[in-house]
Amino acid sequence: MDPRKYNIYFHTHTISGIFIAALLYVIFFAGSFSFFKDDIAAWQKGRSETGHKFAPPYNHLLDSLSQRYDLRGRNFNFYLLRQGQGAYVDMTTSQDTTVSKPKPKPRKEERRRGRGRRGDDDSAYFRYHFADKKAGDYSDSYDMAEFLYRLHFLAQMNQIGINIGTPFGYLVAGIVAFLFLFALITGLLLHWDKIKSNFFLFRPMSKWKTVWTDMHTVLGVIGFPFQLVFAVTGVVLIVNFVLLTPFAHLLYNGDSEKLFESLQYNKTVKVDYTYKPMSGSFDMDAFVAKWQEEWKDAQISRIYIRNYMDESMQVSLEAKPDPKANFAGSGYLTVNIADGKVLEQKSPNDGGNYIDKVKSLVYHLHFGDFGGKPLRIVFFFAGIDRLCSHYFRHYDLARGTRQGRYGNPQAQV
Repeated sequence: MDPRKYNIYFHTHTISGIFIAALLYVIFFAGSFSFFKDDIAAWQKGRSETGHKFAPPYNHLLDSLSQRYDLRGRNFNFYLLRQGQGAYVDMTTSQDTTVSKPKPKPRKEERRRGRGRRGDDDSAYFRYHFADKKAGDYSDSYDMAEFLYRLHFLAQMNQIGINIGTPFGYLVAGIVAFLFLFALITGLLLHWDKIKSNFFLFRPMSKWKTVWTDMHTVLGVIGFPFQLVFAVTGVVLIVNFVLLTPFAHLLYNGDSEKLFESLQYNKTVKVDYTYKPMSGSFDMDAFVAKWQEEWKDAQISRIYIRNYMDESMQVSLEAKPDPKANFAGSGYLTVNIADGKVLEQKSPNDGGNYIDKVKSLVYHLHFGDFGGKPLRIVFFFAGIDRLCSHYFRHYDLARGTRQGRYGNPQAQV
């Protein structure tokens, strides 16, 4: 290889790796264990999250809420957990002005951090566990599994008071993912000429410097396909708003909400409130069970209720197919409850469009949720491989810096 190109690849690969060293180690360590998020949560809480097979008690939940709130005209968002063991419930204030309470002015001394409603006791945001029919706020359900999962994309750094228009931790995680992708590509170019010979070159009986270098090269080549997948999908997932913002200005006149709705990230359900009570009752358990039976090879992931018990009441469902039955796809449904008319419908089992295929590919490859526990174990060891390769290289760099061995990059081959 031309010495000039080699020096460029060497220095850019090394510097980018040094910049992200500590944070990348944290991201891969937490991410590797996050493949077993549900198992860790079950172990810590002493209860299985997959062993309970039952119909979610939505009616019981609504009845419980009705004892504390007047539910007329409220909107509900149910974000179901992956294993179906519970849901995060977001209840807004009522659209009916005769029911809703005026919002109190927030006081500075009551300012707090974390998820949940702030300064508005007429709305609610909580997690509801279906098995024991208990509700709790986000802090009540926060466990080691949730900590590791959020640490994986540096969510805790969002608490740093740096206002840059986007959560600080997510931005840092996105920059780390991008620099990691850059380091992978420059590392591949750096070792390209000798990638085959170096892959089979391991000299454990040689000096320690050689052992560290060989371990870094061999483990890096073995894990390169996995690391490339994690880097690309990580960039797309964590900084997609940066990638998509130019298209919002180009195609949607700066309306990013409309862009994200077109890409099926958000779904806006706007219904005018009529102030006319709906005749009869609404059996949410039966409604959800009916469509879950209709979409047997899919799992309902979100439920939206608009204008509860008003004549204009609508319920929308979103569903994701089982990867074993349909790798790519998404489903949604909107029903006008008063007359039972289906306003829009797309089955998650009919095969997805282009957007479904791209999003499913990115999500499934990053989360490793399409091959059961064996695949998660493979992905776990791929992450550990990255940690070891990362450690060996930076340990070698630290030793070499102290001993003055890194004045000439060509001498490191």
